[in-house]
Amino acid sequence: MENKKIIFLLNILMLIFFISGCATTILENEGEYSLHVYRPILLPLRDNTGLSIKGYDTVAYFTEGKAVQGFPEFKETWKGAIWYFSSEENRNLFKSNPEQYAPQYESYCSWSVAKNNYIPPATGDPEAWMIIDSKLYLTYNKQVLGLWKLDLKKNLALSIEQWPIKLDLMERYAAVEVPSIK
Repeated sequence: MENKKIIFLLNILMLIFFISGCATTILENEGEYSLHVYRPILLPLRDNTGLSIKGYDTVAYFTEGKAVQGFPEFKETWKGAIWYFSSEENRNLFKSNPEQYAPQYESYCSWSVAKNNYIPPATGDPEAWMIIDSKLYLTYNKQVLGLWKLDLKKNLALSIEQWPIKLDLMERYAAVEVPSIK
């Protein structure tokens, strides 16, 4: 019965941390339980394979006005991410000025940044994007892009305001571990 109480309390803590934007896990080892809390950390512009924008050509959003799959033969590494391009020309454009073509908010979902939610970077739909004032903004999917567009001016202002705060938190808090409970 005691274990059920501990698990219940750990689940309550998990819910509290989840609401605050953290990922959590409960680990059990020989009757000892521990709650591990993970703050979102900055994964610069890439998914867990190291690819940025799932291998889509970030320059093509600007030059072709659409999402275009890149190819490994036209790749570049920048800020710890592997970038694929659809042509040598696009790769060279990127190399000459990566900040001009890289997505805003290190590839985090722009709507998520505006609403202070956590959606992992570079895990969304490369077709859910928008260019505003010559800057590329990605969103998690086309439904979220629709939410972003509902009040674009306000959401853009909120994301610009929230990003430095979110960035600071991600850089300061990588992982916090709650002590084990018996």
